[in-house]
Amino acid sequence: WVGESKWWAVLLGVVGVVSLYWVGYGRGGTGGEFGGFVDRWEYLVDLCLHRDRLAASLAIDACVFWVFQSWLIPDDMKARGYSDQTVLWIARVV
Repeated sequence: WVGESKWWAVLLGVVGVVSLYWVGYGRGGTGGEFGGFVDRWEYLVDLCLHRDRLAASLAIDACVFWVFQSWLIPDDMKARGYSDQTVLWIARVV
């Protein structure tokens, strides 16, 4: 019953927004303990592309999962009775 609950989607959306906020402003914001956003982004790219094969494989897996899930969303929305094309587009992108 949890998977069908509309509140579950709201909760996960809030968790996502808080996570994005933490990426931008957590742990010191623009120049704190771990550097600014640009410093952290450069470190992540360097880690995934040059230093850590596990990080690179997890990044690739996340991209493949995103593509696969966006392929499944139209059928899931049809089964749940949604027909709004804007919501479909947002769900596929996010």
